[in-house]
Amino acid sequence: RFGINFLPFELLDSLHTCGRTSFNELGEEKIRRAGINPIRGEFGAYILQEAYASFECSLKDVVRVGDHDFFIGEVKSLYLNGELRGNIIDVERVKPILYMGEDHYVTVDSGSLRRGRVIQGIQ
Repeated sequence: RFGINFLPFELLDSLHTCGRTSFNELGEEKIRRAGINPIRGEFGAYILQEAYASFECSLKDVVRVGDHDFFIGEVKSLYLNGELRGNIIDVERVKPILYMGEDHYVTVDSGSLRRGRVIQGIQ
């Protein structure tokens, strides 16, 4: 089992700390440094109290891609903390973290949110 957690932009350093430090090396110190509060979900995976959304998944496969492991899972449970407007994240209330590469991140504002449309007439 594993959890996928979505933290708001104000917790960027917590997210970066989790992504750049090893639990195998630091143990519980990793959690303390990040300043997060993991709890067990319904199916036993860790989810974060600070997350605006969390998926609890069962592990289906692990695929080696270069120097990374790609985890394939089945979503067993979804946790939301009420930061939705309709069926999408309310970007007036929560700023999602978007990874740009090389330890750089960005977020969005409500002015950049729009519905996509299919372009017609392309063969």
